[in-house]
Amino acid sequence: MNTMYTLLIPAPEVGQRSKATGKMNKVAGWLSMNDRFHWRSTAARKKGWQAATRTAAEQVGLPMGYAAKARFEADLMFRRAVRRDPINWHPTVKPCIDELVSLGFLRDDTPQYLHCQDCPHLRLGDPLSAKDGFKGLVVLKVEIMGVYR
Repeated sequence: MNTMYTLLIPAPEVGQRSKATGKMNKVAGWLSMNDRFHWRSTAARKKGWQAATRTAAEQVGLPMGYAAKARFEADLMFRRAVRRDPINWHPTVKPCIDELVSLGFLRDDTPQYLHCQDCPHLRLGDPLSAKDGFKGLVVLKVEIMGVYR
């Protein structure tokens, strides 16, 4: 019997300068394959996602050192409902999986420890509203498919 956990990982807020006004705005720290950020900005965004993942894993009580094999599904929830290609957002989910590995949930994020080679599975979730309180959200479903005895 497989055990399922759902992590609600809010997008970290980062400062980004408006090209039109020059003011700093707080925006969701999404990472896309189409981004061309400076390495320092990318590293800060990755750290934000890792910290949010750590907090979400602690909140749901994800067991550490237990899973031998796991499956990940990520629903990406944005504020605006525009056409997006889910696979372009893989750089957002990768730091989340890396953080679970560094916490000891899995030994590694190679196909040996994942359900299949194309894990994590990404798809677009329903759009968020301002009332939800999030600028962006990753709903990461973690299914433990094998355990160490």
